Order: sequence, then structure tokens, then C-alpha cells
Amino acid sequence: MLILVPHLGVWGAVIGNAGAALTQIVLVLGGEARMLRLTFGQALAGIAPYLLGALVSVTVWFAVSALEWNPVPSAITAVGTGLVLLVVALRLLRVGLTSADTEVIVTALPKPVRGVGRFMLNLCAGARMTEL
Repeated sequence: MLILVPHLGVWGAVIGNAGAALTQIVLVLGGEARMLRLTFGQALAGIAPYLLGALVSVTVWFAVSALEWNPVPSAITAVGTGLVLLVVALRLLRVGLTSADTEVIVTALPKPVRGVGRFMLNLCAGARMTEL
């Protein structure tokens, strides 16, 4: 992947890092799926929020880039739009955290931030409880 840097500059480094991260995720996911005897569908459901987040990010990036605004308004618009689209997509596709997941995470948060943490995590809680 280092061969991309002289030709593409910073974007070559970004592509190289993304490729390395993707390779690591695939290897770890494959090993864990085999060890836990997960079906392809179960493994895919586990990574669906990540794939959805990547899709939303790229979509918003292209949309905001097409507007040709100044960087600050573009960044603010992209963040707001991306968060709303991700939350809506998580809910519609019923993937992400379950309500039980959010409760476990909230109990690990410091008491002063539990209220805000619960609210933010519940936005990402679109998955149904399923029995394994």
C-alpha cells in the first residue's frame, strides 16, 4: 500500500490505511464467525451498522462536495445530515444496538453522563432482540 503514497499523496495513505483496516476486519470477523459457528447472515448483521455508516458517510460527502460551499458550512451540514441519515437508516433496517445493549453500556458510563449517554445510545438502538 505504500506504493500509493508517491502517486496519490495523502489520498494514497488514506486508501492504504482503509485497505489495511478492511483486511484486519475481514480476518478477525472470519475467525470469530468460524469459532462461534455463525452463519453468513448472522455475521453480516453484526457488521451491517459499520457498512451502513460507511455508505452514509460517502453519500453525504459526495452530496456536500457538490454544493461547493465553504469548508465550515459544508462540515456542519455534513455532520448533521450524516447523523440524521444514519439514525433513520439504523431504525428502518432494524440493525445496530438492541435496547439491552444500550442498558448494559449505560450502566458502565459515569453517573453524570448517563442521561445524555442513554439518549444518544437509544438513537442507535434499532435492532430487535433475537435468540441465538
